[in-house]
Amino acid sequence: MELVLALFIIGLVTTVGIMGRFLQNTRRIPESIFLIFLGLLIGPIFNLIPASALMPLIPLVSTLALIGILLESGLDFEAQKLNKEVRTSLALIILVAFFTTVSVGAFLHFIFGWELLVALLVGLICSGTTTLTTRVLLESTRAHAHVKRILTLESIFNDITLVLGVTILLAIMSSSAINTEEVAKSLAASISVALVLGAAAGWAWKSIMEKAAPATKLGYISTLGFCFLLYSFSDFVGGDPILSIFSFSIVLGNHEHIHRHFVKGKNYFGAIFSEIKRVQGSFTFFMRAFFFFVLGVIFNFSLLETQVLPIVSGILLMILASRFFSVFIVSMRDKLLATHKFLITIMIPRGFVATVLSFIPAQYGVVIPNITEIVLLLVFASTAVAMFGTYSYNLISRRKKGRHA
Repeated sequence: MELVLALFIIGLVTTVGIMGRFLQNTRRIPESIFLIFLGLLIGPIFNLIPASALMPLIPLVSTLALIGILLESGLDFEAQKLNKEVRTSLALIILVAFFTTVSVGAFLHFIFGWELLVALLVGLICSGTTTLTTRVLLESTRAHAHVKRILTLESIFNDITLVLGVTILLAIMSSSAINTEEVAKSLAASISVALVLGAAAGWAWKSIMEKAAPATKLGYISTLGFCFLLYSFSDFVGGDPILSIFSFSIVLGNHEHIHRHFVKGKNYFGAIFSEIKRVQGSFTFFMRAFFFFVLGVIFNFSLLETQVLPIVSGILLMILASRFFSVFIVSMRDKLLATHKFLITIMIPRGFVATVLSFIPAQYGVVIPNITEIVLLLVFASTAVAMFGTYSYNLISRRKKGRHA
């Protein structure tokens, strides 16, 4: 790709992404749709950029995007606030993930003949909601604040639980000795090394930044660069790099709580932390925009003539059924949720994390046929269901309010 064309594409993606963010905030239309559509126009429709030109970038882009997800999620994760809403959202996450993984896995295994573990992995990848679309759609409703907070927490924690769950399952699948004592020990060692290394690195980096950042004014970019080093070093010593980044970011995100309980003296990391969080949004925005654009460029329309369409349709039905059953169980202990079953059930938009995770299995040597196209179509379909469902919910709510007026 020529330099001028590459710069034009980067500028165009950024501009369309900003316009999409504006329309997302004002018209409740997910920004990812505009970016994917831009990629479709430039890629398979007008063939201005062949998919082969961007395919080598996929591993790097997906890894950078994943680091951004983990860093942002960890920075926002306040470990001490484990109240009822957090517990309810976690219960919903576990139930939805379990039923979706099992039902989608069974559907792909028995109907389409997929290998069972591969089918279960796809079910797990497809089981989580996306935070941005969920937040935008909820803002357009007059649902109870308690329900909104639970759905928002669910989408936030999904970023974490999905990444960790998929990583652990892939580690098992890529092993040549599944279900042996050696595999269990190796997996436990990898997780332990990653968590300890990430936590220690997080606290050490906090101490370094308190002295270095005020002088350099480069708190965010140096932290991001350190995450790249930590990712590489964790992989080198046998730890899971994803867990290391997550552990590192949780320590930074909870620096005040940790400092107050274990360290005497003033905490000087607050201003640096604010800068990191402020700039983090820009990095995540760019990686998110570029990632969705690349997905559109590499999409292959000819696959719509194969089994992809019926597979996505079946997965979507399994997702809705699993969510309905999970909401029914959770609402038995939370009566307020029972009055919002419809809204909670249709809030199924998939997005950034699912699309990033669709590229991760290949890095573990696990080949899943048409996984990118399946997830991309699922993002479109699930977003459409959530948007139409939210519109219907608002319409029904207004009618009920009119009758009671």
